[in-house]
Amino acid sequence: MKLLLTVLVFLPLFVWAQDSTYTLQGRIQDEQARPIPGATILLLKHTKVLQGVVADSTGHFELHRLAKETYQVQVTALGYESYTSSSFSLNRNPWNLSVIKLQPSKNTDLKEVKITGKRPLIEHDLDKTIVNVENLLSSATSHVLETLEKVPGITVETDGTIRLNGMSSVTVLMDGKPTYLSGRDLADYLRSLPASSLDRLELMTNPSTKYDAAGSALLNIKRKKERLQGLNGSLSTNYSQGWESRTNQSISLQYTQQKLRLSGLLSHSKDGNQTREQVDRTFTEASGQSKAFVNLMNRSWLSGHSLTGKLEIEYAFTKKTSLSLELDYTHAPKREGLSYLSKRFAPELDSTGRGSIDAHSQRNNRGLTLHLQREFDRKGQEWTVDLTHWSYSNRSTQFLQNQSYAPHEVLITDQRFRYDLPSSLLISTAKTDFTRPFASGGTLEAGLKWSYVTNDLDSRYYQRVDNELIPNYRQSNHFVYEESIRSAYINARKNGKRWQAQAGLRLEQTWLKGEQRENPEVPQTSFSRQYTNVFPSIFLSYKLDSTGTRSLTLSASRRINRPNYHQLNPFLFYLDNYTYTSGNPQLLPAYPQQFELKYQHNTIWGLSVQYNQFRNIIFQTTQAVGDVFITRPGNIANGRLLSLSAYASYNPFPIWTFTASGGFVHLAILPTEVYGQALDARLLTGRINVTNQLKLGKTWRAECTMSYTGPSINGQRRSQSLYRINAGIQKSLWSNKGSINLMVEDWLRSWVQREQTGSLGGATEFRTSRTDTRRIGLAFAYRFGKQTRNRSYSDAAQEEKGRVN
Repeated sequence: MKLLLTVLVFLPLFVWAQDSTYTLQGRIQDEQARPIPGATILLLKHTKVLQGVVADSTGHFELHRLAKETYQVQVTALGYESYTSSSFSLNRNPWNLSVIKLQPSKNTDLKEVKITGKRPLIEHDLDKTIVNVENLLSSATSHVLETLEKVPGITVETDGTIRLNGMSSVTVLMDGKPTYLSGRDLADYLRSLPASSLDRLELMTNPSTKYDAAGSALLNIKRKKERLQGLNGSLSTNYSQGWESRTNQSISLQYTQQKLRLSGLLSHSKDGNQTREQVDRTFTEASGQSKAFVNLMNRSWLSGHSLTGKLEIEYAFTKKTSLSLELDYTHAPKREGLSYLSKRFAPELDSTGRGSIDAHSQRNNRGLTLHLQREFDRKGQEWTVDLTHWSYSNRSTQFLQNQSYAPHEVLITDQRFRYDLPSSLLISTAKTDFTRPFASGGTLEAGLKWSYVTNDLDSRYYQRVDNELIPNYRQSNHFVYEESIRSAYINARKNGKRWQAQAGLRLEQTWLKGEQRENPEVPQTSFSRQYTNVFPSIFLSYKLDSTGTRSLTLSASRRINRPNYHQLNPFLFYLDNYTYTSGNPQLLPAYPQQFELKYQHNTIWGLSVQYNQFRNIIFQTTQAVGDVFITRPGNIANGRLLSLSAYASYNPFPIWTFTASGGFVHLAILPTEVYGQALDARLLTGRINVTNQLKLGKTWRAECTMSYTGPSINGQRRSQSLYRINAGIQKSLWSNKGSINLMVEDWLRSWVQREQTGSLGGATEFRTSRTDTRRIGLAFAYRFGKQTRNRSYSDAAQEEKGRVN
């Protein structure tokens, strides 16, 4: 396996090193000197097409491995007149064409435009990395959470925690809007969305002040939005099989006619998963001699359905004013189960435990968003207002039972009980932004935002006594959390001939209150906090040559990692006879300070060094109380993180695209104590992701992706390395309007979680978890409608810019 990874990483670099050919590069712009991303560039020799490429987000393109001969280039873009250059000969490397400016098409209502170019898998902007999910064949048979696990730099832990380049405090946005979800709630929501509906992912390790200050990094999940004239749509279906089966069917429709645009999405999915887990715990005397062992065998499963609908209505009152209304709805019933077998040795077998959990839940999400956009006579000057209200509700019932036996199967205890767990999350936000460009090349942004969140979790515990359910108020809990954040920001950007500068300041005032409501046996308790913080950020970018081929970017920012709602709930939740979890109302926010230096050579390769310094970092802590492990979050200590990241994208041959990314991370937590035990959390780890894509003729594509994630650390818990291989093939149908995909994921079944928990004071835990990752899937997709664009109101009807807070 290591040899295979080595060959795949270094073979293209060796081919590159032996290459003595030429590179052609240039930039595509419109009449106002604005870049035209997605323009198709064809290299011609005596009218014969030799190569083709698509311009990136800045309008830049490159063609490689060219002989020293005479060529022409032909450029086409939707809504613009075709351009063909005069002949030129290559006599230096690289050869830079002057900026190519396209003229608007005289006939913008084309009968049909065939788009043959493809965006690269990974693109890089000043403050973000863009992953074009549509270029991953495996996304056709996956839901969104599975797709995130395959994206370079992202890892998803078993509890739903999303990490980006080693950072665990990642804020997830959907179409620029925060989800306000975390952990299992966020994982369940992302499982209900088909990955085939995604357009791209935006990864921001050092976001600007235009975005909320929460999170060390931002992940913005952008769904597809068509801007084509008339009626267009797509439908897709997929099926995959592992231990459990999964299916998804979706249809999307868009209708655009002059000032009006209607779009809708309806999706149904069936989800299934299994987890097989083995836990071994060792308890020792002060002398180090073992005194007891506990072995746990857990098997959990889930089976659920989800129905997701989205409707968007957009109307352009004038060429400069538009209003859009977006409605979202998700209905997701689910059933989950857990069975466990525990054995305790001291040192001989002295007790056995058996238990199970059977849970039923109904989750409903409803969202309403209003977006008003007003443009002015000055190009690029605009004012937007966004109003959002989201409602998440979940009604869950859990039936639990556990029995304990003495040796020879003598029953000691038999407990049966039930949890009723109704919960609701209400989110209201209001936001306004103003952007004003200046003739000198600068831009000023400013905005205000208000948000209010209420989370209500009511845990009602009933114990069965003589076949009757009796309320147990000591085990019940009703926790209500409220949070309000008011913020204002200002951000300035200046573009020079070879440099760019951006600086901003964000002010946030936070008020929160948590209340554990009383019942007949538990008194009411509450806590509240209020604090105000300032969050600056700065970006400096310099082009190292006149063509902008090579650039250097320096950025710095201050962020905040707030505890999520569940982490503040003090209630003790039962998992099995030996495992409990709890929140911690004493948690404080963590404040990371982040610095990054990045070198970029167009879309070919780049390097970045990032340094994070934080205090009050939030980690999961585990306390051993007798034989029972209680896990709760805590502010561990102060620390720092240093990472080196690299990426490379290369076409060794016209049919082969090679993309690799990876890096090293050094995490150091300053020496501290957890429950009286010394904790020295230091780790040097790495990761690598290699994607090979092949064009097999005009209608066939193949893909192979290899991922490796090194060891990781979360407080007292250390995880071993993981790796897997995915492969797939795609056949295009009916002039690229349809496609059929066959995928095999984790075909070695090597994605196995292995963890060790230490610093427990006389106890150690080893945990091995296997989930349903080895799968084979088949997907079909079809697009229909005329592929023509309405340009009359294209500016007023453009996608929302920035974040809807």
